[in-house]
Amino acid sequence: MKNLYYKLKISHKLMLICFAFALPIAMLLHFLTNNYIKNIQFTLNENKGNAVLVPLINFISNAQIIYSNTYSCSSVINSNYEVQGSAIPIAKDLEELSRLYEILNSSIKKLDTDSIFAKNSWNELISEFRNANRDKIESSVLRNLRETISFNRQIADDYCLILDPDLDSYYTINICLLLLPELSYAIFNAIQIYESQTPHLKDTLSPKDDLLLKASTLIISNYLNKIEHSLNVALKADELFYNKNEFLQEILPQEYKKFDTELREFVNSLLENKDRVFFDSYTLKKYNEEKAGVYKSLQNFWLSSSLTLESLLSARIKYYKTQMKIALSLSFAALLIAILLVFLISKRISSPLKFSTQLASLIASGNIYEATMNIENPPHFLKKLIQCYSEEKHKFKDEIIKLICSMKTMSINLDSLLKQAQKSGDNISDSAARISISTHELEFNAAEQAALANQVNATAKEVSKTAQDLALTMTYLTKMAGKSAKVAKSALSSISNIKSTMKFISDNSKNIDNKLIKISEKTSSINQVITTITKVASQTNLLSLNAAIEAEKAGKFGAGFAVVAIEIRRLADQSALATLEIEGLINEMQNAVRDGAASVSKFAEQTDSSTKETVKISTELISFLEQSAEIEPKIAGVNNSMQIQSEFAYQIKEAIEQLYKSAAQTRDALSELNSSAEKLNDTVEELNSEMEKFRISES
Repeated sequence: MKNLYYKLKISHKLMLICFAFALPIAMLLHFLTNNYIKNIQFTLNENKGNAVLVPLINFISNAQIIYSNTYSCSSVINSNYEVQGSAIPIAKDLEELSRLYEILNSSIKKLDTDSIFAKNSWNELISEFRNANRDKIESSVLRNLRETISFNRQIADDYCLILDPDLDSYYTINICLLLLPELSYAIFNAIQIYESQTPHLKDTLSPKDDLLLKASTLIISNYLNKIEHSLNVALKADELFYNKNEFLQEILPQEYKKFDTELREFVNSLLENKDRVFFDSYTLKKYNEEKAGVYKSLQNFWLSSSLTLESLLSARIKYYKTQMKIALSLSFAALLIAILLVFLISKRISSPLKFSTQLASLIASGNIYEATMNIENPPHFLKKLIQCYSEEKHKFKDEIIKLICSMKTMSINLDSLLKQAQKSGDNISDSAARISISTHELEFNAAEQAALANQVNATAKEVSKTAQDLALTMTYLTKMAGKSAKVAKSALSSISNIKSTMKFISDNSKNIDNKLIKISEKTSSINQVITTITKVASQTNLLSLNAAIEAEKAGKFGAGFAVVAIEIRRLADQSALATLEIEGLINEMQNAVRDGAASVSKFAEQTDSSTKETVKISTELISFLEQSAEIEPKIAGVNNSMQIQSEFAYQIKEAIEQLYKSAAQTRDALSELNSSAEKLNDTVEELNSEMEKFRISES
């Protein structure tokens, strides 16, 4: 769909737009014509319902007239009075009534509504007329009048007459279908009440009949007032709908005036003669003539109202058809005018657009010179428009002419631009060649500079690394010198402690030697004590032996002494043994003390010798430590110098690296510049080749 749209010309698109705008108008026209058609069909439907009224009015009216002329006041018992009428209906009137019934029946068959009960009532009425039964005919006529009223209401409902939209026809329908049937029934009923006492030869009406007669006359008067009101409203409203109607404005008011006059005079005569109901021949003839005149006036007015309604409905149908024709004619005329305008406007649009398209094609193909010449010499129909636009730009609103003038300016400017671009291309080509040569030389120099910078960078890295290693070594030496100073200081205090300790050991070793000598002396004294204990134990043993001998001598009396002697001897033996052991231990201890004393003496001698050596070493160490304390600040100074030198070496290395990077970047930039120069040269060549496609005016 999208591709199809772009395949269409502007004129075709404008026609599509026209059809798009015409579509809703056509839809509105469709709804408008549908509305007119519905109104016409509605009115035709009303007219169809109204068509049955004429035969119905004729049938009912003639039935009433026949009954009135034939059977009213006919059965008079007293022969002194001459009575008009006959017991058998006139054959001619009966044939006319039958003919009217056939017409009515055929009219009803054409309708969608079929009132079987009403048809039976009308058929029954004819049968009663044929049978000449006065009482049954009277009831049949009354029933037919009631059925006519019901049938009229049914017609009004089924054919939407009751929904008529116009006031003039609505009130005419009210007169024709509703009020006149009711009035006809009221007239017939009043006449029947008035004539009810005639067969009984009475001069006056009974009070009941008198009251009924007055009520009937009031009803008749009320219906006449309603009819007059409806007629007046219809006359006033007639001016508002489809011009004035001749039937409604002239014929119907005349018929009503005649009918109203005759009916009111007849009703008044009934009221005036109610006390003289018994008729003579002259009075009866006059009464029948007046009654027949009322029925005839009723029939004429009823028929006139039906014809007026038909005229109003026909005028409405004619109006709607005329309006529909006007709407269709105007719509088709507007559509033709719109198509013509679209054609003319599309031509006015498509021709300049076609010229603009040709210019754009020439410019697109590069033929700027021909495009400029075409704009300078446009077609005749555009020349004046372009001239008007040049003179009154602020007033000119046509976008296509503005586009053509803008394309003219564009082609001139483009021609100038291309000329300048051609010159600039030549200049750029020369400049690009010179730039290419210069960049090649600069690139070569930059490459050499980068190589030298790379060598210097490598040397600087080695120097920086060596300086860093030396700085680390000096830092380590400084730390070790500090530690050595601390160790030396600790050693001085340790040496002092060693001297004190050696002196303390020497003094204690001498004391130990003296104490060991004293221990040796004491152990000698212990040996003497042990010797004494040994002797005592020997004597105790001898004493125990002697006691045992004495106890043996004593016999049983010395048994306890024998036991004690034995125990003492045992203890003495044990003491001797212990003494021997102690003596052995003391001997061993004396040997050990002697060995310890010898060792302590030897240790004391060695300690004295070591103390002297320690004092000598301490003196030398103090001298060394003092010299070491002087070296530490010097090493720290050298370390600081080396750190500064290392930092300088690192900075030199960084600077050389930056120099190397700059040289490399310069080399790369020059390489890119050289590449750009080559591309520029290629671009200039392409530009020149593209410029050759354009045809411009010669400078």
